[in-house]
Amino acid sequence: MNGMGSKSELEERFSKYNKGEKEPVLCLILEDFVIFEKLVPLSLIDSEGMQVFKYIQDEKMLDTILSAAGVISTSGKEQTLNLDAIDPKFRKAFLNSRLFQGKLRKKALEYYGHRCLLCGIDVDDLLVVSHIKDVFLFPEDAGNLYNTLLLCRLHDGMFDRKLISIGDNNRIIVGSILKNSRSEKLQREVQEMESTTIDRDLKESKKFLEWHRAKLR
Repeated sequence: MNGMGSKSELEERFSKYNKGEKEPVLCLILEDFVIFEKLVPLSLIDSEGMQVFKYIQDEKMLDTILSAAGVISTSGKEQTLNLDAIDPKFRKAFLNSRLFQGKLRKKALEYYGHRCLLCGIDVDDLLVVSHIKDVFLFPEDAGNLYNTLLLCRLHDGMFDRKLISIGDNNRIIVGSILKNSRSEKLQREVQEMESTTIDRDLKESKKFLEWHRAKLR
């Protein structure tokens, strides 16, 4: 539906598919193209909320569509992602899409107070949503807020590459690769990290952090 000149033009195009009982929505236009395995009734979508953009921006509408398609199910802050509900050819594109990444980033920024969990940097442009368990190994946990940390770019790089992790006592654990570095600047950073206790309850993330610690290098 990209290229529609107005809302009325978009609704007219949709109305051709809105005659039968199923009223199917076959796809959702993102930066990338995504096809669902399951039909989604157009009647679930408030036509007044339709927007003619490259991707749909109304978050409530997006949640309705993705829930109806069986892509997400939500319980509190835990969101389970079912990639089987998306055509296999489009699953990777969905995980990389602005829709998925944008929704998760917004939730993580709010949940972690717009600050790096390890050093306290509070500039959004320098913060990254870091998954604890790798997304492409465990796609079912990709949308779970408790499987994320909000980190600055430096600490995200270390955490993502399993160079650092977090213990049950909320202390930062540094792996041997960083400890063996000859860089004086990096060694000062290592000492600072090892003396840091994270002032946040991470019990909801415990099972994910246990997996991550086992991969520490």
